[in-house]
Amino acid sequence: MWAKKVNEYRSQNIKPNSKCAFCGSKENLTIDHVIPRSILLRMGYIPMETWELEKNLIIVCKKCNTEKAGTICLKLKQTHNALKEILKKNPPSL
Repeated sequence: MWAKKVNEYRSQNIKPNSKCAFCGSKENLTIDHVIPRSILLRMGYIPMETWELEKNLIIVCKKCNTEKAGTICLKLKQTHNALKEILKKNPPSL
C-alpha cells in the first residue's frame, strides 16, 4: 500500500521543473517523509494512514535524502504543516 501511495505521489508531483526542498537540485529526485516513520512510531503513531499523509511527503534529491536520514528538519515549512496535520488527524493518547 505504501509503495502505491509513493508512486502516485511521485507521478503527480515530480515534474520537470521540480527541485529538492533542501538544496534546490533538479537531479535524482525522490520522495521522503518530512517526519520520518521511525519518529512517528516513537511518538505513538502506529496507523499506516499517518505515514501516508501527503503533507508528510516531500520532494528531495537522493543526496539530501541520505544526509537527512531519520531526522527532522525544523527549518522547513512542510515540517510544521505535517506535524499539524498528523496531530489533527491522530491526537496523541496521553
